[in-house]
Amino acid sequence: MTERMQIAHELLKMLGCPSIGGRTWDHAITLKVNTPLPLPEGEVLIKGFHARIDSKLLGRNWARKRAVERTFFVFIPEYGVSCSDLHYHGLISWPPVHRHRVNPALIEACWVNVAERGTVHLADIADVEGWARYCVTEKGNGSNRVLTRHVTEFISSSMFLAKHE
Repeated sequence: MTERMQIAHELLKMLGCPSIGGRTWDHAITLKVNTPLPLPEGEVLIKGFHARIDSKLLGRNWARKRAVERTFFVFIPEYGVSCSDLHYHGLISWPPVHRHRVNPALIEACWVNVAERGTVHLADIADVEGWARYCVTEKGNGSNRVLTRHVTEFISSSMFLAKHE
């Protein structure tokens, strides 16, 4: 099994669970950049999105909150037909005490704040395992491949937590 396949398998096991670390997945989410961007710069946008979401939900001292009080997510980057189509598929769990404040307009505003031309698709998650499989599976085969998922470059919110966590 290749490294990519091993990572995809482990991500599928993790994402496909209805809950992780005692938290349930709240939404399936796709974040589109809508401008040509390499993966490292996309990660910077995801970090900014995480900061803005937690700032809106948790207030000014959001960065001092423990991980269990903050937004948790895993995103898998994907390019479509061209490198101008970078987007992220993932699952997200909102801070439990602030779930009621989450709405599509808030999420869109936070994403557009960091990705000016960006768009968001947020959906309730009924089939967690099915969405997880979609997130980690490449579409097409051989020379017909049109979508490239970069599972080895997955982004987790835990990557952005302060060192004291």
